Amino acid sequence: MPGNAFVYGTLMADEVVRVLIKRVPPSKPAALKGYTRYKVKGQVFPAIVPSTAEAKVEGKVLLDLSDKELEILDVYESEEYYRATVAPVLEDGSETKADVYVWKDQYSHALNPVPWSYEEWRSNHLDAWVSRREFFVFLTPNPPHVLLRACVCVYACVCAATTAPGTCFWPRNGPFSTSCASITLNTWT
Repeated sequence: MPGNAFVYGTLMADEVVRVLIKRVPPSKPAALKGYTRYKVKGQVFPAIVPSTAEAKVEGKVLLDLSDKELEILDVYESEEYYRATVAPVLEDGSETKADVYVWKDQYSHALNPVPWSYEEWRSNHLDAWVSRREFFVFLTPNPPHVLLRACVCVYACVCAATTAPGTCFWPRNGPFSTSCASITLNTWT
């Protein structure tokens, strides 16, 4: 059954969505009340956390996503986020049901209490972000070993800008520990 996703960071860029799910779904501008968006320390992507009722995060709703596409977004967003169902407000004032990726409390120490700017990210980081992701267009939830490989590559690309050339890091989550490990990109060719 098709679903919606409220996005507020790198997934607001059609270019990123196209690389991940091989299409740009219809979308509508929206705002999510009761949340605040912050930078993640040492990264160029944001996270949202529950906040005051007056708080609001601007973004958009990706419409009519398949279950497989939502699974791909689950992998992209990584273990530091959980998926929640919310009711963002569209420009016409109506609400719609959508899933959103919320930063887990256990990782709150990694948030920088500074607002994140989509415009700044788009002008300074989009091209590098998309080019780093072109090699993981194989993202798929099946078979499991491909999913694991995708998880590694997705996070490796996220961190590549802050590490030595050719070296990437990924969180060893889920069946792994919560520590980080490194790997050279050519290991996955």
